[in-house]
Amino acid sequence: MCLALSGAVSAQTADMYVSPGARMFFARGNEAAVFGNMHVAGNMGQETGSKLHFYGQSWVNDADAVFRDETSTGLTPGSGGEIYFRQPHPLYGNLGLQTLEGGYNTLDYSGPMLPSLFLENNSGLVLMNGNASVRNRLHLDQGHIYVNGNDLAVGQHTAPGRITGYDENHFVVTGGGQTGGSLAMMTLFPEGDTVVFPIGTDEGAYTPAAVRNTANKTANFKARVFDGVYDAGLSGDDISVVGVKKTWQVVSSGEVFHADVFLQHSLSDEGPLFYAGRHESFISRLVDNKWDTADVMNAPRNPGWMTTGNYLPDAGINDRSFTLQTGGMQLFTKMTRPVPYECVAQFTYFTIWKEGTFRTKLNWGVLARPGIVAYEVEKRIGRTGAWNVVTRIQAVNEFDYSWVDEDIHYDEQCYYRIRLICFTGEHVYSDMRVALPEDIAIVYPNPTEGKFTLSVAFPDRVSAAVLHDAAGKKVLTRKITQQLTEFDISYVAAGVYFISVYSDKNVRLAVVKMLKVN
Repeated sequence: MCLALSGAVSAQTADMYVSPGARMFFARGNEAAVFGNMHVAGNMGQETGSKLHFYGQSWVNDADAVFRDETSTGLTPGSGGEIYFRQPHPLYGNLGLQTLEGGYNTLDYSGPMLPSLFLENNSGLVLMNGNASVRNRLHLDQGHIYVNGNDLAVGQHTAPGRITGYDENHFVVTGGGQTGGSLAMMTLFPEGDTVVFPIGTDEGAYTPAAVRNTANKTANFKARVFDGVYDAGLSGDDISVVGVKKTWQVVSSGEVFHADVFLQHSLSDEGPLFYAGRHESFISRLVDNKWDTADVMNAPRNPGWMTTGNYLPDAGINDRSFTLQTGGMQLFTKMTRPVPYECVAQFTYFTIWKEGTFRTKLNWGVLARPGIVAYEVEKRIGRTGAWNVVTRIQAVNEFDYSWVDEDIHYDEQCYYRIRLICFTGEHVYSDMRVALPEDIAIVYPNPTEGKFTLSVAFPDRVSAAVLHDAAGKKVLTRKITQQLTEFDISYVAAGVYFISVYSDKNVRLAVVKMLKVN
């Protein structure tokens, strides 16, 4: 069966309307397609195995709408059909984002519950003007669901539902603000399975949570995540530098909060002090407007397993068990062992040495580690050149550091210094060190009557040699392919000449002064 509707697709009007008291039912194995907007105020039923493909832009449920299956109650978990929110539209092409006005009340668990929802729209689905409910299964095949300040409930008050297809590219977006909508998972049984909340603050910011109910009663849980970590939870200074730049809100409907909580973050969200002390990281709970400290501290486990796809190598998971005697809302984040915010640091040594013609190794040590964010290696070519940052090394829980510079192909001295950067914004410079150039090329005989040989130390890194006279005028250019290259300049006038050797990146490696005699 196919419902083909005429007229333009509009998000403002319904092309198909199930009026109050009216009934529409899709039998087992039937498939239907709705090409326009949908408004359900009455009873719409689907037997198990039926499919409804929705291509319109707007779906609206009234609060009195009912979605039933073939069972006696019409609301049996695991039964009923499937509703697909899909794009592109077969007639109008890709209409983009679709909207759902669910009509569900999460306070008293009343209102319409879609049997199963499959999202197959890369542009996503956004909740509008209230909460929505999916009774059995939510499958995220394409795109994201944006709760838009509303709640999305999966499962029902008497039985759990399930979410499938989620990964770092397909999840429920709760938004980055401190207030807003959540993803609710209904009916977590005591000592049951660990249930994943596939949530994130925005596209590309997948930071899910997972909960295992350890209480002796069934409870509903909902979760959201927002950007930043504030010293008083929802206010105060942003202290993300010691955390992972995310705060999770988990709410239990039970009288107690007995649960194992798992939080997964992106490694790129780790603040510099968290990164430095990640081996002592933990989930922190807000207590009396202050973040507490856990008894067990360890490095985040990697890779991240909160996905139905491949495990995520750039994610880390921490967990912590809670037996709180009050339920309701809890705020969690990830922290590391407290470190002093002041930066009392100094260098203990800084040395450099040449490892052959094309490498210079730098080694340095520090006396104090807490509060240091990073080290920047600065380099200057020649006495009058400008200082440039050539690499930035994140501070870790170590006293000694090293770095190798392989860009030293210059005929002038290379100067180095280290800039130590503190959490406070202060910085400390090391002493300066200098690396002298080596003889990359030699010419013999010198002086010459015309014929001479150019010898280069590393012919695989040399591309050409250019001869100039004392006035800077180019005399000749030769391609260099081997260690020894012969020249004949018998035809030029006697005088002083300079032969420059260049790398394959057109960097001048050396300049040799030579004398042409008669």
